[in-house]
Amino acid sequence: MASALFAIHTQDIAIQSKLIRSFPDTSPEIVRRQELVVRASGGIQLACLPVLATAILGAFLWVVRWNRASYPTAPGHWLLVSMGWFVLTLEANVLIVYALSQRDPQAVHEVFWQVYLLWKSLELIGTSLAALSLGLAFCRTRENWPWTLVILLIAISMAALSLHHLARLIGSFSALALNPVAATALGLAHFGYLLGVAAMLLGCFLDWRQGIRRDLFHFAGITVVIVVIVARFSGEISRLIV
Repeated sequence: MASALFAIHTQDIAIQSKLIRSFPDTSPEIVRRQELVVRASGGIQLACLPVLATAILGAFLWVVRWNRASYPTAPGHWLLVSMGWFVLTLEANVLIVYALSQRDPQAVHEVFWQVYLLWKSLELIGTSLAALSLGLAFCRTRENWPWTLVILLIAISMAALSLHHLARLIGSFSALALNPVAATALGLAHFGYLLGVAAMLLGCFLDWRQGIRRDLFHFAGITVVIVVIVARFSGEISRLIV
């Protein structure tokens, strides 16, 4: 799975670079800088792909009811499942760009705006599924307070992201001024996500102090949450580097 995603993301980086060069009025210096940002951002995402593929596998194992007695039970299991839905829709968006990659750059640019609603719809579905799975986890799991707080915060973050995508969708085909709602929801999502990571690190520390042993899937879920942050902010990180 990771190798297939690697090939698709490599093609996605190439088509984004081609799109940047397709605008004749853009100065060479701006084109060069934007291409560097795209390549740096793509490189960060490529490095994250093995972990992101693990998230998709985690969601798949839940769907097929693999080992129902022990998975998902730990907090990290539920994080892995929820991030799997989220990552799956992000990869679907990359697949859309990949499917358009055989067109010439200007045609891709025109079609991009036509599939914008599809992109936002997929993201809305992914974040909603993630929020619902974490809501189920909050009702089912009986853990110490840091892990309960982690699940609650990440669930709120995913629900806020869902609201953000919904506001963007509605604003795309109506006259409603929903940009403030979308911006506020996105800020809340990022804030909740960062607080969730802090609570997650505290939960790991308390587990270590209390001698609580966790399995590999639990730590995979923790890793995925951190990597998703890095992948999501890869563009901003690249602009700081370049």
